[in-house]
Amino acid sequence: MGKVRTRKETGKLYLDFMYAGHRCREQTALMDTPQNRKRVNALLQKVEAMILLGDFNYAEYFPDSRNLKKIQASQANSGATNTSENGRASDTPLFADFADQWFLESKIQ
Repeated sequence: MGKVRTRKETGKLYLDFMYAGHRCREQTALMDTPQNRKRVNALLQKVEAMILLGDFNYAEYFPDSRNLKKIQASQANSGATNTSENGRASDTPLFADFADQWFLESKIQ
């Protein structure tokens, strides 16, 4: 779950969330006021909802981000791996693979 935080140096709001196995911190130009915090919270909720649905396009929301190249590279590298709902590469085998392995190992018993 992401958070809206304030930079101590500038007093501006930023989003802090996880995407594709990376911690992403994206700065806004908005000062920390109740109205701006509400706007950034709404943006964060929208971003997290799209991540859960698998429809999030990082470049669309943060086109000038330094994280963009890193995320695109990791997505290109993990294109052929088993991925979970949130887009992260998973070490968990698919059910069919696990079941086949289990049956082979249990056959002796």
